[in-house]
Amino acid sequence: MKQRSVLKIALQKSKGEPSKYVNKINLIEHLGIDPNFHDNNDDGLIVIVSLLLVDWIGITDTKGLCFNRFKYNICVEESIADFEVGDIIKLGDCLVEISDKEKKCFFNECDRSKIAEPCLLRSEVKFAKVVKGGIIFAKNI
Repeated sequence: MKQRSVLKIALQKSKGEPSKYVNKINLIEHLGIDPNFHDNNDDGLIVIVSLLLVDWIGITDTKGLCFNRFKYNICVEESIADFEVGDIIKLGDCLVEISDKEKKCFFNECDRSKIAEPCLLRSEVKFAKVVKGGIIFAKNI
């Protein structure tokens, strides 16, 4: 089992709204984020990213197509590139399992692909289902 420190938690009450950063959330087994506070997708998956990705998006010169549209729920301190499907990750007292869903890439429409630049969205974004619920807290907002 791998463990990660949660740095940021972002919620979207409905699609298209800006994310709201909070200091804690309730994860519900098999449902994802408490639906009273977040518009869950049909599969109940949460989106986990690393701080490496968040920082990289802010400083990279060539912006990708997804940079402004992409929303995450949980940002963790360390890289998650080595997470594989089926890995169990401990976030506070909660356990999540990495799913086989991947971040969709719009390769043909993206400026990064036109100049053959790699994109960390491919490796530093993971989707996960909640296998043990509870409340998780962010270190800083």
